[in-house]
Amino acid sequence: LGDPRLLSAIRDRARECDVVYPVTEPLQELWPGARHGKRRTSALMRDAGIRVPDESEVGDLGALGFPVVLKGDRGRGGTATFILDERVIPSAARDLRLPFLQRYIAGPTHLAGGVFDRGRALRFYMARKTVQFPARTGPAAELWSVDEPALRAAALRAFEVAGVSGIASADFIRDDAGRYWFLEPNPRPWGSMSAAAAAGVDLFAPLVATWQGEKVTPDLRFRAGVRTATFPLYLLAPRMWVSGRTFAALPADVARVAAFAGREPALAHHLVQRLIRMRVREGFPSSASSSADVASIEAGLPRLP
Repeated sequence: LGDPRLLSAIRDRARECDVVYPVTEPLQELWPGARHGKRRTSALMRDAGIRVPDESEVGDLGALGFPVVLKGDRGRGGTATFILDERVIPSAARDLRLPFLQRYIAGPTHLAGGVFDRGRALRFYMARKTVQFPARTGPAAELWSVDEPALRAAALRAFEVAGVSGIASADFIRDDAGRYWFLEPNPRPWGSMSAAAAAGVDLFAPLVATWQGEKVTPDLRFRAGVRTATFPLYLLAPRMWVSGRTFAALPADVARVAAFAGREPALAHHLVQRLIRMRVREGFPSSASSSADVASIEAGLPRLP
């Protein structure tokens, strides 16, 4: 999202272009160094003095104790992350690309994100993931904004080391001693980014200003103590239903989404697909059966231009 040429695509929305979803991964593969992978990123952060959980090869299963985290070198939304409580690798993890092990740290997962210019934060937001789906490894179904100095220092240092530009986020986990450990970066808009807006952070005005070559004054303030449910993901999280927070958030979200779907049908279609993928992936243990079931369900969805 740092490419000024996207401005012309945005202007083209006036010509019946609802939403632009460019397929960028093949191009990224051709760009030297563009795809670092999770292990390489971990090493980069570790060399910069940022805490990163110990890692080992899958063949050393047991060397880091149990539970242990099994990860693929690439993946998003928790699709390539599994927590193993014993020496059994689930069938859904058999297709991981370049898998590795990471020491398990018991504690809440946190998110830090914002708008950046070559690693320099222009806007900033931090939160604890109070509900995740899937539990422990998935994206946030609910966030609670926090302003914790230790997390702020670790996150700002991580973005500086990565040199990221545009909208990005990173995940951290806090141990019993209150220390934050870097898990992985997301150099793109993240799924629960509406929580930043709820906490008073405008991500898009400074982003567009950087596209236009304007000087943006950093403003890293946000409101702490703001609880935000992530629509539509919270609909799948049992904890949200049991707590009653789904019922509190749903009426306003339904009204907003109904109006939104009329303006942005392609993006509304995308949200439905995302919800189906998440539900099917959680409901079926096998990655092969998950793919087949997603395909069969999505075949019944209306196709949009």
